[in-house]
Amino acid sequence: MVTTLSNSLIHILKPISLIPLLLLLILLLDPVSVCGQNNVLYSPEKLNPGDSLKNGGYSLVMHRGCNLVLYDNSEAIWSSNTNGQGTNCYCTMQRDGNFVLYSSQGSAIWSSKTWQGGSSHYVLVLQNDRNLVIYGPSRWATETNIRGTGVTIVNEMVNSNGANHTMAGQNDTNTKAEPLFSIVE
Repeated sequence: MVTTLSNSLIHILKPISLIPLLLLLILLLDPVSVCGQNNVLYSPEKLNPGDSLKNGGYSLVMHRGCNLVLYDNSEAIWSSNTNGQGTNCYCTMQRDGNFVLYSSQGSAIWSSKTWQGGSSHYVLVLQNDRNLVIYGPSRWATETNIRGTGVTIVNEMVNSNGANHTMAGQNDTNTKAEPLFSIVE
């Protein structure tokens, strides 16, 4: 009986490769690092001195001199203008919707002024169009996107049954979605 059961299990599992099962397990345990999404900062994550978000030739860099700078290749296109206001500063996407740059002593030096109170899920995204945007129940953007290279944000999924679902997106200005989003390029 035991031998028959063991042989049955081996016969069932034999066609299944262990590699796809291991990959699935890895994806389920740590989807962000496996997908390589280094253009996204989830609340309450932070960027320490020298850390950055990157998307193609665009990067958001937290400098050691406390300046947060958005680059298009090597050209600075936006900054927090906080250089020299501290050392070893860091920035964080807070659960209250505010993106804040703090000194090493914990004093707020700069913020996106998007505080909404309470606690929710927010995400800071460095988009393909070089715009840095906060998504969640409220949004903030640097307004540095290049016209015509935006992304589409899907509010609801459209199923094959033809159910009446809605989608929203645009290519020339900030794309907005609420409450959570999926990026479709």
